[in-house]
Parts: sequence; structure tokens; C-alpha cells
Amino acid sequence: MVSVVGQAVQGGVGIWGDALKKVNISSDKLITVLISNGPFPFAILWMSLIFWCSTGIFSDAHTIILVKKILPFLCPAISPETSRMIHLFLRKAAHVTEYLVLGLLVFRALRGGSAASWNWRWSFCSLVVIMLCAAIDELLQSLVPTRSASIVDVGIDIAGGILAQFVIAIVYRFRKK
Repeated sequence: MVSVVGQAVQGGVGIWGDALKKVNISSDKLITVLISNGPFPFAILWMSLIFWCSTGIFSDAHTIILVKKILPFLCPAISPETSRMIHLFLRKAAHVTEYLVLGLLVFRALRGGSAASWNWRWSFCSLVVIMLCAAIDELLQSLVPTRSASIVDVGIDIAGGILAQFVIAIVYRFRKK
């Protein structure tokens, strides 16, 4: 499995293959390191993805182009105002989803190899990481000319992290019974 994924990445599939070639890292070695070091590298990679999404590539001006191409195909009679509202909803849903996944990954990383399924300290620390990451994310966006920072987005990000902790608590309750 590792060598198949490694061949795909090393073969230059997308930007990851190119990035690995530039820094001269074997993709098999990278995948082995990720797997052998537990869940922490996955949380760090996800944070990196979030910060990459803060660049100009994912600005409102770029993502609206994609939405304007896809929505008329799915619903030809859609109005421009409805299209903008759907675009706004998708962008905010992306915030919640990014930070929900980050909340799950950070919780799992903090849990480590513990036999316990849930601990309030792991959830609390996960939320602290979420808050810091959300603040840094918006700070980075304020430095990009085509992006803008918003305290509302920080709140939406934190809501995604809180949702992750609720999901974990609910799963824990059902497994406990």
C-alpha cells in the first residue's frame, strides 16, 4: 500500500509530487514517517492545508468563478443573487468543515495511545489549538491583498472545532453503552 501511494506521489501527481521532488524526499519515507509517528503529523498536515487555503488562490474572486461555472450547469434558471448566496454558504461551510476535521485530528493526536476514549482535557486543549489556528488563519488572510480577515470567520472556525468535540463526545457515549 505504501509503495503504491508512494509511486503515485513520487510520479508527480499534483503539487505534492512536485514538492517532494524539490526537497528530495522519498514519498515512501514520508508516508512511513507519517504512519509511524501517530496522528500528530496528520493534524500538522491539515493545519498546513488550512493555511494554504488562506492564500489568494482561494480568495472570493477565485472561488466565485468556479461556482458561477458549476451552478448554471446544475440549475440553469438560477439567479445571480442566489448564486452569490450559495457561494457565501459554501465558503462558510468550508470553514466549519476544515475546523471540524482539525478538531477531530487534534483530539486524536492528544489522545495518543491512551486506553481511554474521551477526556475533557483533550477536548479543551483541542479547542485551544482550534482558536489559535483560527486566529493565525485570519491573520494570514489579512496579509494577502485579495483576502480579508474577519472575526466572524474565527467564530465560525471555532464553531467547527466545538462541533468536532460534540461528535467525539456523542461517539464516546454510544460506545460506552
